[in-house]
Amino acid sequence: MSTRFDLIIIGAGPGGYVAALRAAQLKLNVALVERDAQPGGACLWRGCIPTKCLLELAERRRFSAKKARGLGLGESQDFNWSKIQAFKDRVVKQNAAGVAALLKAAGVVIIQGQGRLTAPGRVEVVHAGEARSLEAPHVILATGAQPASLPGFEVNGEDILDSTSALALSALPARLGIIGGGVIGVEFATVMASFGVKVALFELTPSLTPGVEPELSAALVTALSRLQIKAHLSHAVTGLIREAGGLRLTARGPGEAVYEGVFDKLLIATGRRPQTAGLGLEALGLALDRGFVPADLWGRTPIEGLWAIGDIVAGRPQLAHAASAMGVIAVEAIAGLDPAPLALDEIPAVIFTEPEIATVGLGEAAAMARGGEVRVGRFPFAAVGKARVMGKPEGLTQIVALDGRVVGLHIMGPHASDLIGEGLVALKLGARLEQLAEIIHPHPTLCEGVGEATLDALGRALHR
Repeated sequence: MSTRFDLIIIGAGPGGYVAALRAAQLKLNVALVERDAQPGGACLWRGCIPTKCLLELAERRRFSAKKARGLGLGESQDFNWSKIQAFKDRVVKQNAAGVAALLKAAGVVIIQGQGRLTAPGRVEVVHAGEARSLEAPHVILATGAQPASLPGFEVNGEDILDSTSALALSALPARLGIIGGGVIGVEFATVMASFGVKVALFELTPSLTPGVEPELSAALVTALSRLQIKAHLSHAVTGLIREAGGLRLTARGPGEAVYEGVFDKLLIATGRRPQTAGLGLEALGLALDRGFVPADLWGRTPIEGLWAIGDIVAGRPQLAHAASAMGVIAVEAIAGLDPAPLALDEIPAVIFTEPEIATVGLGEAAAMARGGEVRVGRFPFAAVGKARVMGKPEGLTQIVALDGRVVGLHIMGPHASDLIGEGLVALKLGARLEQLAEIIHPHPTLCEGVGEATLDALGRALHR
C-alpha cells in the first residue's frame, strides 16, 4: 500500500530541503526523501560549508603569517590540523542539526532511503533492504551532483583524491597536484597552500575559473602565485606513475612542451556530474542530456507532474543558492502561485580564493554580443581606503552597463562575496548607472569601490 502526499521531493540538499520548507508554508503535505542519515546534501556535508570552514581558518593564518608582523602584532606559523578538522566537523553538524530542526518544525515528513520513480507520481524508497511506496501528483527531483571522474586517474581516497576525500584528510601532504582550475581546484589550492602545502594546478584551458571576466582570471593567477601556487595553464595531464618517491605526473603544455613532477597526492577537480542514475527516469521515457535532466525555468520536465531543480538540471549553474531559488519557484508553480521564472542573469557566483571573486550578470564581451551601447567602469581596491586599512589592497571592481542600465558587476577583492549584493539589487531593479552613482556610500568602506567604478563608467571617477 502506498502513502499519499501532495508533493514528494527526492534529495534533501539546499534545493530539496528549501523546496520542502516552502511547500510546508503553502500547506502542502510533503515528503522529503533522502538517502543520507541527515538532510543538507553535498553542500552542507561535503562542499560549501566544510570548505568555507577551512578557507576561513586559512585566511586567518595567512594574515598572521604574512601581514601581522608588519603591523606590529607578531607572527605565528603554528597550527593544529586535527583541531582545524574538528572545528570544520563541528560546524557542519551544527548546521545539519539546524536544517533538521527547521524541517521538523515545519511538519515535513523525512523518509530515509534511496528514491526511485516506478511510474509518474509513484516513488519507491529502499532503505536497509526494505521498500516503501509513496504517491503524489507532483515529484521534484533534487538529487544534486557528485565529483566527476577522470579516466586514468581513478580516485581511491588515499593518494588520488576528490573533493570529498580531500576534506577528510587526517594529515596534510607536502606536495599536492590539483587537476582542474575551476572553482573547486582554486579554492582547495588556496586552503592547502595557506597551510604550507606545495601546490601545483593543471588546467586544460588557457585561463582559470571559466566564466570569470578575463581580467579577473588573469589577476587570480598572480594572486595564487603569491601563495607559491604554480598554475600550469593549457596543460593536459597525460600520465601517472606510482614510484617510491610519490606520484609522477606528466602533462603536455603549449607547443608540445612536456611537464613532469612528483607529488604525494593528487586532487581531481574536473567538475561535478549529475546524480541521476538509478532514479528510473529512462523507464519513464525521459531523455537525459549527458545525465542532466531537461527542465524549463520553472523546473517542469517533459513528464507531467515531474519537476527537477538544482545541479541535475541541464544548462543551470551548479550553485547551492541557485538550487534553493529553483526549489522555491517550482513549489510555488505547483501551488498555483504563478511565480516569475528563474532569472539566469541574476544568479551570483563566488570563488573563495584570496582575494575573493564574486560576479553577477553579464561580462563585457557578453554585453557587447547583445548589441547596444556598452559602458564599463573599473576601480582598483588599491585606491579604496578601507582595503588599505585591512592590508588587502589587491583586486578591482568592474561594472558593466548596457544602454545605460547595469547588467553586470564583477569584483575581485576583500569581502567580494558580500559586496556583490549591491549588484544583485541593481540588476533586479533595473537600475541605471546614474541612479547607482547617486548612492552615498559610507566612508571608509569597501563598497566605495562600487560607487567609484560606477562613476568611472560615466567618465566621472573622482579617486583615480
